[in-house]
Amino acid sequence: MSGALRISNLLNPDDTPIDAVPLISRLSTLSENKNSLLVPPEIHNHLRIAATYLEEISPPAPVISSIARHQPTIPQPPRSEARRKTAYNVRITRETTVDVLYTYPVGAVIEYPETSLTGSIGHLFEIDPSDWSNPVLNVAYSRGAPSGQTPPGKEVYTEILLDSITNKKVPCIRAHTTCKGCKICPYSDKELLELPHVSATLADVKERLQNDREQRSETSSPSKDVFLRTVAYLAAIQKLGCSRPLSEQTFLLASEEEERQTREIYLHQVQRGYRMPDGICEGRLVFGYGETEEGEPRLPYVCCEHYVPGKSKDHFHDWTLKSGAYDVAYIEAVITGDLEESARIEDEAANQGYGPAVECTTSAAVPHRNEEGGLEQPLLEHLPCSSKFRVYEPLEKYRASCPYILLITTDAHTHLVPLPTKTPPKVRETLMGLLEQMVDDLADLTPRRFLRHPILKSFLRQELPHLVNPTLADWHVSLANREHVKSYIKQAQEVHYPFGTGWKGVINLKSYQDARLPKEHHYIRRTLALPLNSEPTDSDEDEEISPQARKDDRLRIIVCMTPEASRRLLASGRYLQSDIGFRRIIGFKEFEVAGDWPNLFSGIIYCRIYLNRMTAQAHQRVFEEIEAIVFEDTGKRLQWHHLHATDLEDGLDCMILSWTADQHRGQAKGLGLHLQKLASAMPPKPDLLAVERFFGAFFSEICTLGTRGFHFAPHLSLAVAAEGDDQEDHEPEDTDLDETNEVWPANLLDEVDEEWPPTNPLDDVDDLRTPQAPTSRKRRRSTTYENCVATGKPLDGAHRRRCAKRIRTRAANGHVPSAATVDAHVRPAEPVHASSLDTRSLPTAHGAYGGKVETKTEKYGSKKRRSLAELLGLGLELVTWDGIPIPLVDKAGCIFAVLAGQPTAHGYAHSVREAFKFIQAEGNKAHFPTSMLRHRRGLFAVINVGLIFGKGQMEPTWLDTKGYAPLGQKLLANEHIRRMAVFASSTFQLWAPRLWGYYHEYNKKLSAAFPHLRRPFANSVFSCAAFNFGPRVCTFKHRDVCNLPFGWCAIQALGNFDAKKGGHLILWDANLVVEFPAGALILLPSATIAHSNVPVQDHEERISFTQFTAGNLFRFVDNGFQTQDQLASADPVEYARLMELKERRWEEGLRLFSTAEEMLGAN
Repeated sequence: MSGALRISNLLNPDDTPIDAVPLISRLSTLSENKNSLLVPPEIHNHLRIAATYLEEISPPAPVISSIARHQPTIPQPPRSEARRKTAYNVRITRETTVDVLYTYPVGAVIEYPETSLTGSIGHLFEIDPSDWSNPVLNVAYSRGAPSGQTPPGKEVYTEILLDSITNKKVPCIRAHTTCKGCKICPYSDKELLELPHVSATLADVKERLQNDREQRSETSSPSKDVFLRTVAYLAAIQKLGCSRPLSEQTFLLASEEEERQTREIYLHQVQRGYRMPDGICEGRLVFGYGETEEGEPRLPYVCCEHYVPGKSKDHFHDWTLKSGAYDVAYIEAVITGDLEESARIEDEAANQGYGPAVECTTSAAVPHRNEEGGLEQPLLEHLPCSSKFRVYEPLEKYRASCPYILLITTDAHTHLVPLPTKTPPKVRETLMGLLEQMVDDLADLTPRRFLRHPILKSFLRQELPHLVNPTLADWHVSLANREHVKSYIKQAQEVHYPFGTGWKGVINLKSYQDARLPKEHHYIRRTLALPLNSEPTDSDEDEEISPQARKDDRLRIIVCMTPEASRRLLASGRYLQSDIGFRRIIGFKEFEVAGDWPNLFSGIIYCRIYLNRMTAQAHQRVFEEIEAIVFEDTGKRLQWHHLHATDLEDGLDCMILSWTADQHRGQAKGLGLHLQKLASAMPPKPDLLAVERFFGAFFSEICTLGTRGFHFAPHLSLAVAAEGDDQEDHEPEDTDLDETNEVWPANLLDEVDEEWPPTNPLDDVDDLRTPQAPTSRKRRRSTTYENCVATGKPLDGAHRRRCAKRIRTRAANGHVPSAATVDAHVRPAEPVHASSLDTRSLPTAHGAYGGKVETKTEKYGSKKRRSLAELLGLGLELVTWDGIPIPLVDKAGCIFAVLAGQPTAHGYAHSVREAFKFIQAEGNKAHFPTSMLRHRRGLFAVINVGLIFGKGQMEPTWLDTKGYAPLGQKLLANEHIRRMAVFASSTFQLWAPRLWGYYHEYNKKLSAAFPHLRRPFANSVFSCAAFNFGPRVCTFKHRDVCNLPFGWCAIQALGNFDAKKGGHLILWDANLVVEFPAGALILLPSATIAHSNVPVQDHEERISFTQFTAGNLFRFVDNGFQTQDQLASADPVEYARLMELKERRWEEGLRLFSTAEEMLGAN
């Protein structure tokens, strides 16, 4: 069989197949009574080829499941590998000849292609031209570099890939790859694992796994289970450490610090790039015995060194070692570092065939003893392989006439046979086709539901008829891994639902429906995202709200209803019922309206609505949308019998006679509000059952009164008894608004006691007392010119006019400092020069609407708390500060920050002390959860209040503080905190008037466009405030990158601490450490300058109060009060202009800073 071989000779032999059983029977009789039978070599070679061929085409023994052992067997079809044809010493090219060439029919799947130790093996695959796929993708071996293929124009030709019509060689692309080998444990028998193999089957893999299982079962014992569980426990706690929020600093020796850094790198590699979150405890693990009663055995435990029973319970501690599930002696030896005892216990385990001292028999990483004697989980080592794969594939235009692909394998594999974890492309393609058939169930399909799906079960029975209950693993073993199946389901979902199956997915489906389907087939009719109503709701209206919905600041409603359903509802919807489901869809409630189908004794669902809130207002909007959709589809409105009927007999066949709601209070109230609104718009008409009662204007007024929550209490409380006519015009003496800062609510009803109004606003109408005529009082004499001259005080009218003018001026221009104020507080200030800082080089994001996010290198070590001595040792300069204003100037003369201090005005120091007491008391009452006590800025609770505009929002909104909204309102209402806030804003205007004016102009634009939005403090220019609760606030090194990068943040410290020993503000980019006394104010660009704090002493207290404005608010205003995507879609020209402005916005923003020359003059 030497020389050129033609494919036609391989697949289409001249002779017709003949039954070989009689001939085989004759041969078998010749060997019955003979020990040997000598034949010439040529005859022996032919017999060997015949025997190999007959073995390959013979079907294996039938496979029967354990359930069907007593049932009739069905022969298993032969594997595709068995239906191959074989040729020997086949020439492929001038340089290449294969020892053996196997030829496979269409659809053959070869996962372990045979190779040769010294030569080459060829595998010729016949391919369906209409469904071309490379069979090399079925190979279970990992392939990679060195690799490559012939470039275009340099195709190669082979002796066997010929045109079936012309019998000429066809041009082919030749590609080559190399086996990537595998990874092994460094403590395993490397020589054994490197034994070469040239062929493998699934049976070989199964046999190896079975041998491993039997070997493990030979050493199985209860003591082995306990010991291996103990080893796993130690590996886990040593890898994770305490893992609790950082609350106390761990002081390490130099050697321990170096060892910790080495271990961090090692854990980073072991965990494949995953690193533990910042801000966790780094305490050492200790082992000990707890105190018990006399005569009782001591209780062993493992805990963090910072754990103190009864005090610091948040640290790791485990008292369960006494349960007998672990080897306590081994845990004690490992944690205490007793290597001798550890080795003794491990040697005893090794004698039984298990433990860290035993040679590893798997390729998975398990704990072992390293060369230093430590217990570690080693990194896997790569075991290389030199076996190569060469593929010859005809060019695309020749595939119809030469439908073959040739694979040539050379060199043996020097590693274990890999497990068949890769799903062949044909199997994967078929699997995706099955998922396409399940498109109606695809949205919420899971691997478990997929395995039980009738379509899959039917397919498996057809594909594997020899099995009684086939599974996916029987089809291909890689599908036994449900994560693989899940990935295929996810791929199918991404095709049909590219925007997911949540809110965005519904929006996309509705867009597709509106664009592609006729209106008669429209089902998703409304997708509404509405701002949440700020009016109070009863506690039981929204009691079943999910955590996902609580995070959403919008009321979301999806109405699903066909036009046909609208016509049915209008024609036959007499007895309706509404119900709401709570748990079918995560984050949404499923509301449906159903009724009886006339004369058919069956029910019908008219519409389904999905909403994320269950308040009365939400349900009211649902009923309004249903009415609107019915009118849109039919041109008629729903008729309610008690409202629209002219008499009791009118409309009995077409009007709504009754509506049954479930027991949820919000639904019932929402329906009531909807009906009230309908009744209020009707002309006057008598009630059908009580003709003395009328619907009409009076009812409309009362209904409107009730729905608005009209309160009499605030109006009565604002009324005063006037002693005379002059008292009505009397105004109190003018007071300094800087001291009081009285902020009136935008709506007086917001300040009303929550107990109002009564359940029915009509109930108390008759209970109001008849107004009494005011008692006649002696009229007081008004102020005259003589009184003004005598007392030296201006007329009351002058007080009013001056006060009104001052309010108007401050509203328009802020607290414009006088020349005397500048001369007293600005000119004499001595600046501190940060000669190493150039403000222009500070990190900012493109467009200067936010700071640049810190890199991993910058974040490294940012959570480490440093003492003042350490910082000075690092070369930072100490700035001593007693509260007198000090500007910080960069090397270009720009004032980039100000140590503003605090005013000497009477009562301000008292306000600082009272503000500290108030914030501290409210924080202690709040009981913040542990999750709020750890974040990237530090280990303390923080409440942010104010305006924000983030990703996914259509307009600015008030920050959602979840359950802490009342706490935030209390803090904003405190007069002492308001005074501090106004001082910070006015000081901002004093030191950076241009930058303050920039903030002020944007605030005016935003208020004009959205009058309902309010800042935390009306007299402060900042849009957000943050309250950092103690007891000892100390921030990590960070930048507030969401703030305006060239804007300033106002930081005010409060508390009882020694500012000389702790609480310093560290300005890392300026290389400064600033003393920061309680009550003082510092203004700095927090988005671009990295900053942190020096911790105060353990017995001291420190909290802080900051104000800032997010950069996205400025972007929103610049974009014309819309998002950037909306602007790009609505006005491409304006969008392009703003993109050009981004290039120079940072430089323009820096020009708003004041300079030392203009502010300090000669200084």
